[in-house]
Amino acid sequence: MNKWDDYYIRTKDNDPNYILHLALSKVNLKTGHAIDLGCGNGADTALLIERGWTVTSIDFQEKALKNTYERILPENRYNLTLIKKKFEDVELPKADLVIANDSLSFCTPKQFPTLWNKIRDAINSEGRFAGNFFSKRNGLVSNQHSFFESDEIKEMFKGFKTEMFFEKYEEGPTSSGELWNIFYVVAKK
Repeated sequence: MNKWDDYYIRTKDNDPNYILHLALSKVNLKTGHAIDLGCGNGADTALLIERGWTVTSIDFQEKALKNTYERILPENRYNLTLIKKKFEDVELPKADLVIANDSLSFCTPKQFPTLWNKIRDAINSEGRFAGNFFSKRNGLVSNQHSFFESDEIKEMFKGFKTEMFFEKYEEGPTSSGELWNIFYVVAKK
């Protein structure tokens, strides 16, 4: 069992990420097509499909895709497309919403700028990004992953209208109990 399998077991029944709830409730998004980058336990994808969205869920772990598929009611699975790839290697379809919770920072610093350009290009005019980025003060910091300062994230969203931006410090739940220091963003293109 790898570290991701353990993570998926522990988070299998978790609720959708609260930044998605904030985006859906405060920003009043219409239905459309969404991309879930790093779909994990499938909770965000399931919520969107329950609300009438079509969703392309992308993850490089088979277990994540299986969890996502199993969370969707059989009669709604026609609204789901699953892609098993590292999201920096996939061509992204156009979308009204791109969500990325606890996932983008696992892209290498070398590949992140290309991935970020793909994300920006995939978001339709008037579409939104809702997700988070790990801070350089996060307990998981390494040179193999992408971590950010507040001003770097604000620069990434130039040309967008930032509707929500906040930083949160919390303990865990990481596999080894590190401090989470995360920036949350909802932004409209």
